[in-house]
Amino acid sequence: MADLVVVLRSLNEAPWAEWVEQERQRIEIGDAYGIEHFLAAFGGMGSLNDLNVDGRTREMISRCCSLAREIQRDLGRQDP
Repeated sequence: MADLVVVLRSLNEAPWAEWVEQERQRIEIGDAYGIEHFLAAFGGMGSLNDLNVDGRTREMISRCCSLAREIQRDLGRQDP
């Protein structure tokens, strides 16, 4: 996610870079809301999926989304 932040900033996508960075920090400290909020960036019009980016960046976005979903599933398995 840190690499994605750098790429988004280089593409002048500061709002998305800030969003990803904020959620990356939350996830890093174990705040599950960071995962939920990050994944919310992938739904509907005007979402992170709608950015006009190259294939490498698209893959990076997809990988971050997949990893967040994996973490979310793993956290669900840990609930009592």
